[in-house]
Amino acid sequence: GLVIIVNVVGMLLLTREIGPGPYGIYIACFDLLGYFGDVMTFGVNVYLIRKDGEIPEEDYHQACTLLLLLSITGVGIGLVLLPLVQQWVRMKGFEAAALWMLPCMPIVLMSYIPLAYLEHALDYRRVATIEVAGRVAFYVVSLPVAFAGGGVWAPVAGAWALNLLQLIWFYSAVKLRPRLYWKWDRLRPMISYGVGFSASTWISRLRNLVNSLVVGRFLGVLMKVKTCAIRIQMAT
Repeated sequence: GLVIIVNVVGMLLLTREIGPGPYGIYIACFDLLGYFGDVMTFGVNVYLIRKDGEIPEEDYHQACTLLLLLSITGVGIGLVLLPLVQQWVRMKGFEAAALWMLPCMPIVLMSYIPLAYLEHALDYRRVATIEVAGRVAFYVVSLPVAFAGGGVWAPVAGAWALNLLQLIWFYSAVKLRPRLYWKWDRLRPMISYGVGFSASTWISRLRNLVNSLVVGRFLGVLMKVKTCAIRIQMAT
């Protein structure tokens, strides 16, 4: 409930200040990179959450190493694909904003490990606290930048603040210090479960890209923002 209130109030203030065009560009980057990030997790975080019994610390280290490699690979693939996506969406400023948001991927994916640790322990009170704090941090950073005339860079700066805060806070909330670890016996069940679980979600979540890849291209960024507003009203 708090997240919804913060998002609605913050979004109204932010879009009023920077305008629907820059906000639509940010949402396009957020949707596309969010989907790409979900694909690159390969369901490793879900494997950790759903695994029965107490999870050995080595499993978390293995998952952390795997997601670090996948996120770095994802950044490389994203850099190659960005010019092609820019040609498709035809939104001026999209490529520059996405270029600054793409390096957030390792930060986001690495935060999934302590998040899975807390969710496996059913410590949802702490998870909720950190997520609400992250949303507040987003607007604490983005609104001053917006009032200073930052345009699309306001929500981009807010996204960096949100992800960095959550990464630091999640790791400080668990007794887990990640280190590089690689052992096939621990990696094999993660990949086996993760790919099987993720295949369906990769397809089902393609609907989240319709707004950015279809509406934004053929109806323009302003219509895209109206579609986002309708989605938020339905969610609330």
